Amino acid sequence: MPKQPLQKGPRAEELLRSYFLDLGYFVVRGIIFAFQEFDITDIDLWLYMRPSPLTRERLLVDIKSKRTPQAIERIFWAKGLQIALGLDGSIVATTDKRPAVRDFGLRNNVTVLDGTFISRLESQRPPLNERLSEEEFLASLSSDSLAKLRGDWITKLRQSKSRLLSNLDFTGCNTWLADASYFVEQSIVDSQRRMPATRLLYLNISYFLIALDYILKDLSFVDTSIKMKALKDGFIYGTTGRQGIDQLLSQAVTLIENYLPDGKKRSDVLRRGILADFENVPADVLKEFFGKGEVSRSIFGYARKFEELAYSRKFIPPWALDNDLKSVLGVVLDFSQTERRRFFEAFGESSS
Repeated sequence: MPKQPLQKGPRAEELLRSYFLDLGYFVVRGIIFAFQEFDITDIDLWLYMRPSPLTRERLLVDIKSKRTPQAIERIFWAKGLQIALGLDGSIVATTDKRPAVRDFGLRNNVTVLDGTFISRLESQRPPLNERLSEEEFLASLSSDSLAKLRGDWITKLRQSKSRLLSNLDFTGCNTWLADASYFVEQSIVDSQRRMPATRLLYLNISYFLIALDYILKDLSFVDTSIKMKALKDGFIYGTTGRQGIDQLLSQAVTLIENYLPDGKKRSDVLRRGILADFENVPADVLKEFFGKGEVSRSIFGYARKFEELAYSRKFIPPWALDNDLKSVLGVVLDFSQTERRRFFEAFGESSS
């Protein structure tokens, strides 16, 4: 895909995304912060880091490259949004070079990357040739004139990103797995959009892995049997666990028994059916793979690699992945109950 020129604002965001990627962060650009039915604001960059087995770091970056960036006001805004989202820190990148801006940021525990830093970064960093920009990535999802009728993937991507702000939990994991399963199937059946479907598959896997890494920080040093049970229950029942599902079922059963003819009989059938559906979730394949110590320690690195694959200017088909990443993809395929051979043969290669 030929590289497209970017305007000043997007160019600054891509420059800083590249900078933080090189520092070892997992970076997502352009996340919408929504509350109920309202889109509140967008976050220029969201950063995630795994400093140690017990700790994780989540930061937001606000980038303003306008002639009058109003840097002091952006520090207020970034700090407030950090608190609202429960993040660990915030960064303001601005073209403003006044020392007072940096001092005000220090006073409020907001890191300021000022105009001097930005200018030096622009002069020293090589052109961004290896990765698609966010604009190019989005354009690849809507290049087909019938894209919306065949599935609005841009909206799916937007929703997927937004969950990073509020659902780094089992409910988020399970939703990203469902999205990954959707794009597995799309990459098989829709030959015209196989490449963007695969990119979105890689990206949803990376988000799933980040959420799982965040969960595992609290399971790092627990007994293996406890860890395995927590993983299995989470992949089956979500964040609320079996207890939460039982409570919801009890409420539904009570309504059926009180207001429908033959309510007791119907409620028993409903309860058995729903619980059977949960028990049929193939959670063991996820539990056994991600519960391994060596895999758990590598999840953050895998997430970064899948994100890199999603945005790589040169498309990397699944059969060309490193063995470690192919193993992760294979587990996702198994969970989605997709035959591995069927998936890989869609790309003209066997699963071996």
